[in-house]
Amino acid sequence: MTPPYIEACIARNPGKPGAAKLRRALGADVVLSFLEKGFLALLDAHELPRPRTNVDRRGDKVDCHWADRDLTIELVSYRFHGTRYGYETDVTRRRRSRHLAFSYGDVFERGDATAAEIAGLLAD
Repeated sequence: MTPPYIEACIARNPGKPGAAKLRRALGADVVLSFLEKGFLALLDAHELPRPRTNVDRRGDKVDCHWADRDLTIELVSYRFHGTRYGYETDVTRRRRSRHLAFSYGDVFERGDATAAEIAGLLAD
């Protein structure tokens, strides 16, 4: 189901049980992968502010965005970029949006260095 479909369903049934919960859920950020969960845990461990997650940014859905710093970070994993087409599409989107990318290794193996880099970006 897409957000417009859910919004249309709520509009048709505004008084039905669960409509209020659906309205709240539509405005909530979502976490779609183990890598995204790990990234948020890394930010929490280093007391860094959390971004909005999986939101629309200039027509592209992005993994993490801090609006107050105009900072966008993508979390790149082979699982979602396992084909040349997937990879090329992501590279093109990243170039158009000018956002940074971090990998599984950046989050789970080099977390302290990644957190320090992000802290510097958020401080600018």
